[in-house]
Amino acid sequence: MKFTIHTPTGDFAYVESELEGALVVGQGDETRLVEEHNNLVSLVKGRGEGFGLEHKEWNRVLDGYLNTGECDPNDIEGMDKTQQNIINEIKKAFKRIKN
Repeated sequence: MKFTIHTPTGDFAYVESELEGALVVGQGDETRLVEEHNNLVSLVKGRGEGFGLEHKEWNRVLDGYLNTGECDPNDIEGMDKTQQNIINEIKKAFKRIKN
């Protein structure tokens, strides 16, 4: 028997994974399904709501933004929500400093 697990990755997005085998209630198999789901969720949440830019790429983009005040829209698209929030807070700080 196949079991399908949907792991949320965003508001209307998910990753689908499948496990095969017999499910025997009371034999610990349901625990295996829950553990697999939790492992997948921790992988997704470990990157701050999505996958975002890799560490080296994020440092390159952040350093560039701090030096020039400009950020490539393609880089912003690749960021997770946490990375986008950081860029937005820096943008607000730049505006406050100019005033």
